[in-house]
Amino acid sequence: NSIVFVHGLTGNRDKTWTHPSGVFWPLELAKDIPTARILTFGYDADVIKLWGVAGSNNLRNHGKNLASAVSDRRRDCRHRPIIFIAHSLGGLVCEQALLICGEGERNLEKVFQSTRGIIFMGTPHAGADLANWGMTLARYLNIVRRTNSAILDPLRQKSDVLTAVQQQFQQLLRKPGVNIEVYCFFEEKAITGVGIIVPEQSAVLSQYPNQSIAADHRDMTKFSGRDDEGYRKVLSRVYDYME
Repeated sequence: NSIVFVHGLTGNRDKTWTHPSGVFWPLELAKDIPTARILTFGYDADVIKLWGVAGSNNLRNHGKNLASAVSDRRRDCRHRPIIFIAHSLGGLVCEQALLICGEGERNLEKVFQSTRGIIFMGTPHAGADLANWGMTLARYLNIVRRTNSAILDPLRQKSDVLTAVQQQFQQLLRKPGVNIEVYCFFEEKAITGVGIIVPEQSAVLSQYPNQSIAADHRDMTKFSGRDDEGYRKVLSRVYDYME
């Protein structure tokens, strides 16, 4: 199996998955599942660049890059099963990638056909909530980045792009012959001064199983080691997909 990690906004391919103690838990996963190939995908998740100028769709570009990056690493094993683990907006990058893989390019189509499951961690799914989510996200970014409040407007406006990706992806999952498992984790704790970033009702998809992780949005992807309760939950889901 290939296990592909996709970080969210303001994250990167290392720090999103690294506990303050220094534990980079994809390495722990490699010890527990020694047959797996572990990949961490990185992209420029700067929020201002991600939304860019009005009318540009950088979400699509990131999705295309993810699809191509996964495909390029599979020259020796085009049919190796794939599991995606995605945090926050990385879940939408992942969905966009799989939509692009379904557009007919031969090697990308093999990525789609080989995808066994996606584990979403704090990914916003609910269309109506996405505009509000833009507001919450901007408040959150203000705290972590001291971001200029001018980014509020593009975030609100771009929620229609996110909603479209969501709807297309959920239609794709329902197509005959598509057999991709989905599992959703949601945060239990609020970030001080901001609140819950992606509330349970937005982070879950009603037709798929879900459970909580006892952390806030930022820390729900940071595990202290193989005995961490959150790590055990994610590991169990990966095992489920490999059965």
